[in-house]
Amino acid sequence: MTGLQELAAAIAERLREHFPDTDLAQQQVLCLAEEAGEFVGAYRRWAGMARRTGSWDDVMAELADVVVTAYVAANVLGLADGMEAARRPAGEPAAHDVLRQVRALFCAAAEVVAAFDRGDGDGPPLATRLAGVVDLGAETARVLGIDLDEAVRTKTAVIMTRGWRDDPAETAG
Repeated sequence: MTGLQELAAAIAERLREHFPDTDLAQQQVLCLAEEAGEFVGAYRRWAGMARRTGSWDDVMAELADVVVTAYVAANVLGLADGMEAARRPAGEPAAHDVLRQVRALFCAAAEVVAAFDRGDGDGPPLATRLAGVVDLGAETARVLGIDLDEAVRTKTAVIMTRGWRDDPAETAG
């Protein structure tokens, strides 16, 4: 997952061009919650646990979104260095219950939201929680057999080529 800090900085820069700086912290915390939920939904659809089916490509893309969004949130919150320092080295994949792993990633994102709401936004606890999301994302990728670097590269191509915000003049009715 090399280059994620640089990617996050580029995305954060583009976001600052289109959104007020005063809203970015809350926006990115909510975005992390949204992406974690979308990952769970994509996994459920792929695993046959939802009313409609889904593709494995959707699962990979949504997992990449969670990891990228955690990096963007850390950048926007000024916690990128603290998050990187809190990351734990990847070890050998453990034997995991896949569903427990999927739930753990969702819960880690929820803990970021809760820490932000408590006002832990300036300290190591939030950076550590963001690092936990990234680490759990990497572990989830290992458990599911996803090449996370490739998933992030594929997702980056989409992120960097789509629009950043609808023109209000075009959407006005």
